[in-house]
Amino acid sequence: MQENNVGIDVGSKELVVAMRKAGQAEPTVESFPNTSTGHQKLLKYATSRGRRANICVEATGIYSLELSLALERSGRVSLMVANPRAIKDFARAAMKRGKTDSIDAQVILM
Repeated sequence: MQENNVGIDVGSKELVVAMRKAGQAEPTVESFPNTSTGHQKLLKYATSRGRRANICVEATGIYSLELSLALERSGRVSLMVANPRAIKDFARAAMKRGKTDSIDAQVILM
């Protein structure tokens, strides 16, 4: 079964999602509200066509908690919650100098 790979930059009001669908070279970037409805839409987007999803979420305390719990409960997702410091250091090592939510989501996807 093919899997989608997803990186999520978490904000208090918005989730910026970079996703590389199975067989796709370049990721697509979408955004969803950081609400329970937004979490469900994100889950549907990440697991489109019945695929499983490997998701990496930036740990941001209370802003990522409900999202992480919703994704874990779905059963169609392999979830990793990453330390923001590790993401920052990885971005620096990968020479990603820009600092936007879209770039952050793509770094998390890497």
